[in-house]
Amino acid sequence: MKVNRLYFILSTFLILLANQSFAQDLGKDKLADFLDQLKEKFNVVFTFADEDIEGIYVTIPDKNQTLDEYLQKIESQTEVNFKKLNSRYISIQKKDAKYIL
Repeated sequence: MKVNRLYFILSTFLILLANQSFAQDLGKDKLADFLDQLKEKFNVVFTFADEDIEGIYVTIPDKNQTLDEYLQKIESQTEVNFKKLNSRYISIQKKDAKYIL
């Protein structure tokens, strides 16, 4: 039984590791990392619950787009919505979420 349990744990770990490597190999970046790039480029602040964007990867679109174009592209690739609170603050929530944090 101990061998089966160890085999299961190792298999699960390897599958998760391979999945993460595969996403990165396809030119995808973590959404959180891409949001950091957008914050610097457009001088905006994103508010969100960490669990709403955890594990989400996006393909980085063309570097010469407007902020709105970037946000639309991310929305089309993920299960998150962006809501501009004002010209600088943008909230992010899951599409099925009912409350904005």
